Amino acid sequence: MNQIPRSTFVPAALLAGLCPLAANSVYEDTAGSGAEILVEAAAAQPVAATISVVLFLVGFLALIVVLGVLAAAIARRTPALSGIVVVAGAAAVAIKLAEAQTGIALRETAGALDPGTAEALVAIDAAGFAVYGFLLALALGAAGLGLLRSGATAARLGWWATVMGGLGVLTAAVGIVVPDAYVPIPFVLLLVWLIALGIAGTRRPFPQLVAQGSALATQ
Repeated sequence: MNQIPRSTFVPAALLAGLCPLAANSVYEDTAGSGAEILVEAAAAQPVAATISVVLFLVGFLALIVVLGVLAAAIARRTPALSGIVVVAGAAAVAIKLAEAQTGIALRETAGALDPGTAEALVAIDAAGFAVYGFLLALALGAAGLGLLRSGATAARLGWWATVMGGLGVLTAAVGIVVPDAYVPIPFVLLLVWLIALGIAGTRRPFPQLVAQGSALATQ
C-alpha cells in the first residue's frame, strides 16, 4: 500500500499542473464585443476548444485528488494548515464549477441573449478566474508551508509553494478589486510547482504521504 504516492499522487500532481497549461496553449477564448461573443457562442465549437475543455476537466479532477492527499498528509503535523487547504480548495472547486456553468449557459442561450448580457457573462468568468486564483493560491500556499514544516518534501519545494502561494493571494486580491490589473504569474508558477512536485515523487515517495496512504488503506 506504500505505492499510493507513486501510483496516485504523482500522476495526479503532474496532470493538475500540465493540463491547465496545455489547455490554454491549445485554445483560448478571445473576448470581443457582445455581438462577437454571441456569434462565437452560437457557432459550432472548434475541435481545439473541445480538446481544451477535456484537458481542463482532467486537470480539474486531478487537482481535487492532489488537494485531498496534501490536506491528509499534513493534517497530523499542521492541522490548521490542513484545514485551510480543505476549505480554500473546496471553495476554489465550487468557484471553478460555477465559472463552467456560466460558459455552458452562454452557449445554450446565445440565440436569446442581448450583447450586454453576453458581455456580463464573460465578465463574470473573468472575475471568477481571479477569485479561483486567490483561493487556489491560498490552498497551495498552505499546503507548501505544511509540507515544509513536516519535512515531507525538499525544502526548496516547500518554500516555492509557500512564497508563490503568498504572492498568488496578493496578486489575485488586486485582480478581484481591479480585474484588468490581475497578473497571474504566481498562479502559473504554482501549476509548475505541481509538476515539479510530481517529478520529485517519481524519484522517491514522500514520507508523510506514504504513512498517510498506509493509514487510509487500513481503514
